[in-house]
Amino acid sequence: MIRFKKVYAVREKMKAGNMVIPVVPLKYLIEMKEKTGRPRNKADAYYQKSKTGGRMKIEPLLMR
Repeated sequence: MIRFKKVYAVREKMKAGNMVIPVVPLKYLIEMKEKTGRPRNKADAYYQKSKTGGRMKIEPLLMR
């Protein structure tokens, strides 16, 4: 089980306009999606892993 306090402590922050948005790190997002057991979430996790080549960090889209 992933604990909120653990994930919140390592959250990433993205800037969107004048707002700062806390974001779950990709490795935890993938882990959470895999644990739900829902086919769509498993597919999302698989896609993210393949898209990042196994790296657990991607360039935030909002920062480009």
